[in-house]
Amino acid sequence: MLASRWHLVALLGIGLCAPTVVPAQQTPSSSPPEARWNRWIERLSKQLDLTTQQQEQLRTLLRQRWEEQQRLRERFRQQLKELLTPQQWEKLQELRREHREKLRERVRQRRLEKRSPHSEGPPYQ
Repeated sequence: MLASRWHLVALLGIGLCAPTVVPAQQTPSSSPPEARWNRWIERLSKQLDLTTQQQEQLRTLLRQRWEEQQRLRERFRQQLKELLTPQQWEKLQELRREHREKLRERVRQRRLEKRSPHSEGPPYQ
């Protein structure tokens, strides 16, 4: 009984943390982060002198990896939903919403701090 309780705790922990694997300003979505991939590919191209063919192959690898991760996330969600009671599932969804909102607020605060030249302390005198 104790072991199964720990398994449930571990599953819930993974479920709560899964959305945080992506960058803080994003939540898992159904559309690939191609803009971020393009910036990364551009940077690597300059640093490693990638050919056009290598760039396209890298883009293909990134898309395949993203699609695989989407399938894994969805399978995990379905398995977790089957494991939990409807009340537990709803509570988990609420916890996830709260977690995402906290992340969004943290990102918003960081952006505001970066924009404000005096956010580090008092202005120079």
